[in-house]
Amino acid sequence: MEYVFEDFLRGFIEEVLGEEYEVEYQKTGWLTDEKAFQLRHDLFLTHRTTKYALVADAKYKLRDEEETNKKAGVAQSDMYQLVSYALRSGCATGLLLYPAQDQMAVLAPIKFTVSSCFMLGGLFMCGLAACH
Repeated sequence: MEYVFEDFLRGFIEEVLGEEYEVEYQKTGWLTDEKAFQLRHDLFLTHRTTKYALVADAKYKLRDEEETNKKAGVAQSDMYQLVSYALRSGCATGLLLYPAQDQMAVLAPIKFTVSSCFMLGGLFMCGLAACH
């Protein structure tokens, strides 16, 4: 099912952002200079005019709506993964994209800030519902 969600995102992003952004899917790279740990993020978007880039990773699982701590239902391993992608790609902004459980109950996007001279934007977690 994760591939279905990724395909949905691909179509949605191409339709909505395709004219403004160049979108690369399943872009691969290496975490280390020795090429010991391969990275493969789901989406890499580059604005066609400004060249502003962001990395996104699709998560086919639900954020825990009942989670009231500072993590807002985001798994620590998902955050580590996104930070690795963003840092190695030279992106100041990263997105974790989750499916919405119910169109009427889409969770608000959450912004986390990683204070680093390497990441000046932020990390965002979004729940997506099918658009009509």
